Amino acid sequence: MIRNYLEKLTLFIYAILISITLLGSIRSINFSIVNVKFTVILFTIVILLCLLFSNKIKINRLVTILFVLVTISMQIILVENIATRIGLTPNGFDPDHIFEANKHVTTYLKGYFSVYPNNISMLLMEHYILKISNLKLTWMNLAYISALFVDISAVLNVLIIKNINKNLVNISIVINCIWILLFPMVIVPYTDTWVLPFVSGYLLLYVLIKRENKKILLFSFFMSVCAIMAYFLKPSAIIPFFAIIIYELTRVIDRKFHLKKIDYLVFICCLLGGVGTYISGRYIINNQSVINIIPGRSVPIVHYVNIGMKGEGKYNFEDDMKMYSLEDKKDRVEYSVKEIKKTLKGYGVGGYLKFLILKQQLNTSDGTFGWLQEGNFITRKARSSLQQVYYPDGKYLDDYKYIAQGIWTLGIAVLFLTMFSIGKYQSVLKLSLIGGFIFLLIFEGGRSRYLIQYLPVLLTILAISWNNFLVKLNKIADFQKDKMWS
Repeated sequence: MIRNYLEKLTLFIYAILISITLLGSIRSINFSIVNVKFTVILFTIVILLCLLFSNKIKINRLVTILFVLVTISMQIILVENIATRIGLTPNGFDPDHIFEANKHVTTYLKGYFSVYPNNISMLLMEHYILKISNLKLTWMNLAYISALFVDISAVLNVLIIKNINKNLVNISIVINCIWILLFPMVIVPYTDTWVLPFVSGYLLLYVLIKRENKKILLFSFFMSVCAIMAYFLKPSAIIPFFAIIIYELTRVIDRKFHLKKIDYLVFICCLLGGVGTYISGRYIINNQSVINIIPGRSVPIVHYVNIGMKGEGKYNFEDDMKMYSLEDKKDRVEYSVKEIKKTLKGYGVGGYLKFLILKQQLNTSDGTFGWLQEGNFITRKARSSLQQVYYPDGKYLDDYKYIAQGIWTLGIAVLFLTMFSIGKYQSVLKLSLIGGFIFLLIFEGGRSRYLIQYLPVLLTILAISWNNFLVKLNKIADFQKDKMWS
């Protein structure tokens, strides 16, 4: 059976990648205790112990509601305190370019969107949301919109779990709330956060389809709509959707293409939703009047492969400027291919494998998701107490990083200890995560910000695996106890 082979291969690759991530998380610089206060270390240990013994703590509906309300309140306070003008240099972080383009198009911005047309979808989405909602173009308003998208994603993540196993809803709510509480990237109006509800959306619709709901055809149509919307915002966010297609294709092949009538109808609805959304999206982008771009100036895909294998595999200023200077697309492709061959030759087989291990850690091991790692991210000095936690010069910044890393490491440890668990949805979710990991290994990455788009997948696996993790933990504890007294 092809599906059995796929599932075994998935578990094998997943085990390797998660092991590398866990090693990187444990060794993270965020765990440096030089500037971390003892009370913060103690607080982190208490939180981790509470999570580890969560099966012995009864969480009723009232406690869950209060936790959610506290989370939303803290998120609002976070946005109000740290979502100030995120001033960046002309070559800084992309959200600044999108913000400025919605305010006033300059020659530089015209060149930027000509070279990186993939961000036009984000520009248009930002433009029309502000226009329809009659909101002014301010960083505060955009931060609230980002927060709303993150919250919608969290709600959809919980609904995914509700439709998989109702008994795991409470732990799913806790996991998603903790993520929101430790996620300052929520203030950044960019594709990383804005794409989340679409990823969560098509994952939820897939689960509903698998439950053979009466509205299966409607769900199939909108699953593809969400997937293509995710693609337009952030092309790599469609990878879990491709994982679903691959996984379901193995079922079709194993059945020797003997399908039911409903299977054909589901396929047709998915095709109509996906093709229709793609054609509509392309039409809107090609006929938009927000910004005029220079045709034929976009960077080739091979450029991202080139920068993805240099240094730490992240943004490379020199190669970026080369894409601007080479006007002919053929020259840009030839330059990137030449650089790739040069880099691979320098690595050798062993050197490249070593690089991939390092890059996997850089891509996935940072519990802050690359907070403050993008250009001149925040230029103002910290004033309020909360700004002292998140701003570059904040005296509590290291404390935040320590707590976030501790929680993240626990999450990865859960995935590590349950990496060979098999379930109805675990295989396809793990395949999705593998797809995301491999994409980031090949293309531009080098920091955990790029992992944000796959958090709906990761948080869902985490919620499904939690009880199994506690069982395994208890077995390990009992084994150590028996060994000690024998």
